[in-house]
Amino acid sequence: GRVRTRPNTMQEILEQDWWQTLVVQQSERARDVLNFAAVSKAIRAATALVQRESENRIPDDFWVGPTGTCRAVHWKDLCFSSGVRFARLTCTWSDQGWGNRKGMLAVVRANARAPDEHEPWSSADMVASAGPAPQTTSELSLEWRLEPGESYALWVRVGGGGGHSLMVATVRITELAITG
Repeated sequence: GRVRTRPNTMQEILEQDWWQTLVVQQSERARDVLNFAAVSKAIRAATALVQRESENRIPDDFWVGPTGTCRAVHWKDLCFSSGVRFARLTCTWSDQGWGNRKGMLAVVRANARAPDEHEPWSSADMVASAGPAPQTTSELSLEWRLEPGESYALWVRVGGGGGHSLMVATVRITELAITG
């Protein structure tokens, strides 16, 4: 004869902790991981996620663009401890408040650079970016997945042609780490 087994209950599936870790490791966005962890206590316990403010301290800054073509500028190296899988940068930013909008903020792999003015924005080395900067002070959020052993840096680009500026303030970086 045929042996009939009952199907697994949802609770039994949730209690198998191997798959929760796999889902977290394969996720591309921190928001997805946090939403996934919110599903149940079992998932939260199995994934051992910790969200904390980063030790990266980034002061407010202001740049004025050149009269010629603008080049991207390295602003700050970012350091993360092991176990950090995702990072989120939040800040306020704006350009000069009139005219063409050209400002950019980017997170780039440490040994690479952000694109200069008139260069394409797409690059495997640019892991998160935003631009052009708004003309009024606005909130910005950039999120990226950290690869083990990689380092990252913040780059800015103001805009060339004269009269361009970029202001970035109240920068905070939040880390999402897996501690288990």
